[in-house]
Amino acid sequence: MSQNIEAEDRCMISESDYVRIFNDYKDYSNAKFLVLTNYYFDDDNLSIRNSHKMLRIRSTDNDNFELTLKIKGENGDLEINEPLSKNQVDKVLKTLIFPEGEISSHLREFTNIRFITSLVTERLEIPIEDYLLVIDKNKYGDVIDYNIEIEAKNIKKARELMLAYCNKYNLNYSPNYESKSRRAINKALKD
Repeated sequence: MSQNIEAEDRCMISESDYVRIFNDYKDYSNAKFLVLTNYYFDDDNLSIRNSHKMLRIRSTDNDNFELTLKIKGENGDLEINEPLSKNQVDKVLKTLIFPEGEISSHLREFTNIRFITSLVTERLEIPIEDYLLVIDKNKYGDVIDYNIEIEAKNIKKARELMLAYCNKYNLNYSPNYESKSRRAINKALKD
C-alpha cells in the first residue's frame, strides 16, 4: 500500500493537437509508452464521486494491477494505492468485494458499489527536469478523446507549466477540466 499527493493539471486537446504534441515528444530518449485500462466503480447514486472521491482498478500492459482511491484535495489529490494480483482483480470484478486494507476501510460508508465502466488510455510519459509530461489518447464507449497532463511538485507549478504548454501549442486551457473518470462514467450512464 502506498499514499501520495498527486499534484497535476490537465488540458483537453484535439486529435490534431494530440498528433502534433505526440510527434514532438515520442522520440525522447526517456519517453515511455504505456497502455492503461481503468475500471471505475461507484454506486447508482454516484455517492463516491459526490463525496469527492474516485475508485478504480488500473491495469497496465505488463499485467500490473492497482486498486486506487483518489480523494480530492485543494493542493493535490490524495492517492491511496494497493497492488492487486490478477486473481484479486477477477474476484473484485465478479463479486464486487474489495480486498481488506486501507481502501476497503474507506469504502465501508458506501453500499451497493458496482462496476460502472472502463477506459483505455494510450499514454506517452516524458520525465522533464522536475515534472512529468503526459500525453493521453483515451477510449471509452464509442468516444475517443485526448488530453495532456503535467504532474509536478505542487499544483501551482503544474498550472504554470500547463499554461506554458498551452501557450507553446496554442491550446485552449480550461480550469474546469472534467476528469477521465467523470467523462467515462457520464458516458456509461447515458448509454
